Amino acid sequence: NTACSRQAVAPGFPAGAPARLIGVICLLLWSIASAAQVQVSSPLEGYYRPGKFMPLRVRTAAYGQFVIRPDNGIATQVMLSAGQHDLIVPLLLMGTNRQIRYRLENGDGGFADTELRTLGDDQRLVGFVGSPDVPFARSLFPGASIIPLKLPAATAMAGAAAAWNTLDALVVDGDTLGEARVGELIAAGITLAVRSADKPAGRWPWTLSGACWVLRADPLGPVMAGENQPALAPVSGWEADWPAPFRRRVLLYGAVFIVLALGTTLLPQRWAAMAIIVVSACATVAVRVWATDHPVVLRKTATVLVRSGAGQTDRWIWLAASNPGPATVPFAGCTLPLFQGPHWQLMGVTLVCDSAGLPRFYELNMRPELKIAFVSRTGVARPEEAVLTTAAGQTADPIDRLADRAYLQPGWQIAGKRSGVSASIYIEDWGTVVLERPIIGPQSK
Repeated sequence: NTACSRQAVAPGFPAGAPARLIGVICLLLWSIASAAQVQVSSPLEGYYRPGKFMPLRVRTAAYGQFVIRPDNGIATQVMLSAGQHDLIVPLLLMGTNRQIRYRLENGDGGFADTELRTLGDDQRLVGFVGSPDVPFARSLFPGASIIPLKLPAATAMAGAAAAWNTLDALVVDGDTLGEARVGELIAAGITLAVRSADKPAGRWPWTLSGACWVLRADPLGPVMAGENQPALAPVSGWEADWPAPFRRRVLLYGAVFIVLALGTTLLPQRWAAMAIIVVSACATVAVRVWATDHPVVLRKTATVLVRSGAGQTDRWIWLAASNPGPATVPFAGCTLPLFQGPHWQLMGVTLVCDSAGLPRFYELNMRPELKIAFVSRTGVARPEEAVLTTAAGQTADPIDRLADRAYLQPGWQIAGKRSGVSASIYIEDWGTVVLERPIIGPQSK
């Protein structure tokens, strides 16, 4: 037996080497098979613009928590259900990035199969569903350098519209977008062009340009995520103090306790001591329950309504905390995070998507002395006629500072405001400010 075992070993290999070699080969094959379970690629050939979402195509049969993380940006988390997946998910990149990592719940991971390329300020990325038409793209963005991309119709229409935020324009053949999708793409800052003889259906103010119907995305206000001091100007002096309704409730509860405590003095002496102990114990338990249930993170909210041909509604949320604590912010339309300074990475902001790759909410861990803002933009075909309770210029408040520093451009003005209604005593709603162009003659200039 010893002789046979020695003859089975190749000359120059120590005993047990074949078994180890087979083990290494099996491990290598297993790693390759695990990596093949996930394919992450860029429909936009790796082009991205810092501060905007880029779409990633994820094909996998894995399930559970799936996290995509750039070198510099906001991580995206997808909760995959069982089965085969072919998804378009959004990823928000900031600054310079060289690669994108992903990791599965079982610990396996890898890198996206794409070379990242940053778009310059003078470059415009135009997607074509159909044959590319570079001269027409140049007419949309005169003087800019055009980068044309041909996109399959099924891919371009997949996923959340916000995921395609990097595109500057999208050109499609025929009226195939649908009115709701048009609003979502406009909210994402994407100019739309439809090659059709007939005007696209719906209420959007399309204009004819050559052989295309064009709807320009020209939003007011922030269009990129990242550090933005004007967006945080309304809360520059906010020290995470409790809103006035909450403070009033605390005073009310304190007054009730004092009344009950004084009432115990009217009882017979042998019962008074026991009554004051019971009242104090109940108050202590109530305070304890409140301390564990009330939110640590405080919020202020406001709405900016832009009345124009293709209007917009921006819903703002500002967060601050006096103690560390978790927070979530819903994703609606195209929701961008805006930061006060370079320490935003300490919050661990993550965009959470469902099993279809659609963004649902941000989750983060607030830190004392750090503030963050989120703006959720939706497109409006016919801006509502807001009922204004305050005329322009009558009062100066935080939303005036927001409008003045982050929105107003030459030719725009504050038409008026209306009061807000807070959904909870922990949230202070500053109301709505309405922006519009002044009317000069029969048309707005």
